[in-house]
Amino acid sequence: MIEQALESMNLSKKEQSIYLTLLREESLSIQEISKKTGINRTFCYELTNSLLNKGMIASTIQAKGKKYIATQPKSLLLLIKEKEEIIKEAIPELEELNKSRIELPKIEVFEGNKGIKAVMSEILNAKEEIIGYSSKEFIEYLNYYLPNFAKERAKNKIPLRLILNDMEWTREWLSKFKDKEELRKVKFQKLSKDFESTTYIFDKHTAIITISKKAPVAMLIEDRDYAATQRMIFEKMWNN
Repeated sequence: MIEQALESMNLSKKEQSIYLTLLREESLSIQEISKKTGINRTFCYELTNSLLNKGMIASTIQAKGKKYIATQPKSLLLLIKEKEEIIKEAIPELEELNKSRIELPKIEVFEGNKGIKAVMSEILNAKEEIIGYSSKEFIEYLNYYLPNFAKERAKNKIPLRLILNDMEWTREWLSKFKDKEELRKVKFQKLSKDFESTTYIFDKHTAIITISKKAPVAMLIEDRDYAATQRMIFEKMWNN
């Protein structure tokens, strides 16, 4: 318990040793501290200065020179409260700094079947509508997973708008499901070629999933500006 308490005060093992030694003794010089703790005398100077700065010990001038005494244990609570007050006063300023920070894009890459499903699970955490494009290749690859994904999405009350290439196979596959119950709206568009990858845009994220013959890969981009741009492109296609 003592060790945990002192660690919470950010004391190293050697600082703890010095503080506990001084608690047991009335007062000690650097030489005496070094002898009792087995810590090198030069290093003792550095550690005692550190403890002085932390308010854990105090120094006194006596007839035989400078000596050190430990702060009373109860006063440690005052030190913690003092730190709390300083932090409380600084919080408004710190929050302002946090608001003004530049959010750098975050990109994660997931490989294989498990990676794809990990990204799909992340999409289910969407707070707003999901929009995107999908391909026959993607639907075929996740044929057995997508119905459960749709049910979970509907359960979470997350609507989906999807653009698909106008193909007989895709229309037939979708006809097995109930768009209204699963909060799904689909627009078919005649494209010269099917989408090379599947893209989902949600909140400040963009998920791009490619079903490669070598290995399926998903990329999750967390960037508000990029997601906003992708959303604009989607809306242009949706309203076309």
